[in-house]
Amino acid sequence: MSGVEARLTAAHAEVKAEIARTDTKTGLLLAFVGAVLAGAWTVARDLPLNLPACVAGGVGMALLIGAAGLLLRSVRPNLRGG
Repeated sequence: MSGVEARLTAAHAEVKAEIARTDTKTGLLLAFVGAVLAGAWTVARDLPLNLPACVAGGVGMALLIGAAGLLLRSVRPNLRGG
């Protein structure tokens, strides 16, 4: 194996390790966001809330759902190869 092939193999292994770490971190963050969403929904559905509280809660939930969507997009496989 030439020096170039050895460096390419090492770089490939490093990239695969980085992808695995990113997937692990994203999985943990998704679990956290899901737990926060579930907890907020469980608490808020039984409380009598006024309009400003409903608006603030709705905006917060929308932001959390958006964050979960971005996290899911970050681990989506690239099927086009480009």
